[in-house]
Amino acid sequence: MGSSYSELVQSKYFNSAFNGAIYDGPVRIYFAQFDEDLALELYFLIQQKYAETLLGLKEISRLRGRHILILMYPTEDMFYQFAPSDAVRWQKDILIGVKPAGNSIKFENIFTDLDKLLSDLLDQNSNISRELICE
Repeated sequence: MGSSYSELVQSKYFNSAFNGAIYDGPVRIYFAQFDEDLALELYFLIQQKYAETLLGLKEISRLRGRHILILMYPTEDMFYQFAPSDAVRWQKDILIGVKPAGNSIKFENIFTDLDKLLSDLLDQNSNISRELICE
């Protein structure tokens, strides 16, 4: 299984400002409640850009417990104090720290990471799918 919420809360990447979350298949977005509009915007952009990819990953993610955790830090100070410097593996999951840019977020930076991560997950999951079919 991937990490549990209680393990994430106790990790060096978590900040108590994260009091909101969006869970959908392999992607989980954690954010401060006052950034909910940005989190929803990010969620809908991810759904549009990666619709087919995410559909293919949902079942495998559920079975294997692998997720992409996007941590939207509310301030630059928190980002520099808690965020991983790049996308990092954490337990079976992958963490991406997002730095605020005023009242917005540079989504293209997130999509650059997600393009690579989702491609890697798809490659891993195609191998897992073959294993599950053969079992």
